[in-house]
Amino acid sequence: MYDVDDIPCIYRIINIRTEKSYIGNTKNLRTRLAGHIYTLKNDKHYNIQLQTDFNLGDEFQIEILV
Repeated sequence: MYDVDDIPCIYRIINIRTEKSYIGNTKNLRTRLAGHIYTLKNDKHYNIQLQTDFNLGDEFQIEILV
């Protein structure tokens, strides 16, 4: 799990291998990232490219934009 705060923000999930990004916003970053991780691990994420890259074993980085 990522060590993040419960903060409202705009965030970016970066695929380290491809440098592709997913940008989202949330009122609670910790809860939102937990949701991403849960759906990715259960092969149910709505962003098909993010799910595909996760299934390939790619690594990701989180960046807070605002």
